[in-house]
Amino acid sequence: GNKDVALTLEQVYSLLGKIDQESTDFLLTKLLFENAFRINEALALLVENVNLEERIIIIQNTISMDEDGHQRRFNRTKTKNGFRQVPITEEIASLLKKHITLNQLNPKDWLFPGINSDKQLDSSAYRRRLAKYCKEAGIPVVTPHAARHTFSTIAHELGYPPAVIAKMLGHTVMVDVNIYNHQATKERMTEMVKDMFPKPATA
Repeated sequence: GNKDVALTLEQVYSLLGKIDQESTDFLLTKLLFENAFRINEALALLVENVNLEERIIIIQNTISMDEDGHQRRFNRTKTKNGFRQVPITEEIASLLKKHITLNQLNPKDWLFPGINSDKQLDSSAYRRRLAKYCKEAGIPVVTPHAARHTFSTIAHELGYPPAVIAKMLGHTVMVDVNIYNHQATKERMTEMVKDMFPKPATA
């Protein structure tokens, strides 16, 4: 897959339409596209990183691969800016709530547990499934990273300021973001996630 291709909104909906809405893949794919997570940040999430009351997810860790290509090390995110609070929509919050209850997950558990619940979901297996869903949807086959390009392209087209998009992606923002700005950015981010994927995906 060409990981740098950005999908259109319609293609994202076609893709989501091919995934069982009750599945973990559906939730994970929505988080990647609608919240611009890096796959290794999403897989490093613990249940306690999700705040359903305030509808935010706190990203503070990422996983990396060991020499054999196994997900092992659990590190802090790449940059100070990688550490961020990402707003989520009501729809994603309710999917998360269902997912946590259904899988009987505790605060210290992985949000996306693998087959052995002490490990996270395997990212390479997910990549293969994502490619399969893309083929079924008749859209370009992409890797999880394309979700971030898709997010920033759509946000850019909707006229969101680069600094707000960068903050959502966890990129270092070069402009000096003062404290006022911080609140405004947070509000814009919340508005952005609501705005970008306006309709719940229907199969």
